[in-house]
Amino acid sequence: MNVQDRRRLLGPANASPIVFSDVKEKKSKKIQAKPDDEISKMFINTGLVKNCDGSAYIEVGNTIIQVSIYGPRPIRGSFIDKAILSTECRFLPYLSQPNDSISRLTSSTSLITNYNGKLNLSNIEQKISSYIESCFLSCIYLENYPKSSIDIFIKILSVDTNLLNLVNDVVHCCSLAMVDAQIESKDLITSGNLRYLKSNNHIIMDPKCKDKDKDITNEVVEEGKLDLVVSFMNSRNDEIVGFWCEGNDTLEDDVLEKLIERCNDMSKEIRKNINFYLIESLE
Repeated sequence: MNVQDRRRLLGPANASPIVFSDVKEKKSKKIQAKPDDEISKMFINTGLVKNCDGSAYIEVGNTIIQVSIYGPRPIRGSFIDKAILSTECRFLPYLSQPNDSISRLTSSTSLITNYNGKLNLSNIEQKISSYIESCFLSCIYLENYPKSSIDIFIKILSVDTNLLNLVNDVVHCCSLAMVDAQIESKDLITSGNLRYLKSNNHIIMDPKCKDKDKDITNEVVEEGKLDLVVSFMNSRNDEIVGFWCEGNDTLEDDVLEKLIERCNDMSKEIRKNINFYLIESLE
């Protein structure tokens, strides 16, 4: 007697069990690090933000930066004979800020008020804002815009590199935004960034965080290692408008001069690419 459990839904009589094939793990491809004397490739675009006077967007690896410029726009109050330049850098809230260990504050989450009296910025954000502002104060014809203000807003959308390498990319993004805003300037500012290893007298151009397991927020300043970023106006006899150095060692004058020359070479190479992009965008 065939007894059937009426409370159970049975499959068809010719049903067969499911057989799963062996899934082989795909071998991960090793990403080759760039040579130490090579400059990282970048993607640049301008005019993406429509509600501002000028904007630029740049991608270098996994680092993404957007810059918006508002101005020159009139300001209230007494007459001033030249424009006021204001710069503000912000990281997205969920991002870890690079080289936070170099902060002199007791806590990495501490906030400070910058010298322009803006809303609170972290120590790293204030340092980047200060560097960019000092560079472009030397570049813009502020006297051509009396009783007005020029505001630069830098937004870091993604970052996977050290502080000075990030600053290097921010400089180029701001320069492109200045061109898009059609603000009269003496020249286009470009920068060079390198890492100098004193132990073997080795120079790494455009250093990135090659070790993906390394936390960029806790990058330790190693003995004899020095990071350097130098900003230039190449069309004005390679005039230096910005200099930032991080390290715990001293340098001889001839070594420092050599490092600045290498930064200048990198700056000129990037300038060629930016010039090519700007010429292509006009056609």
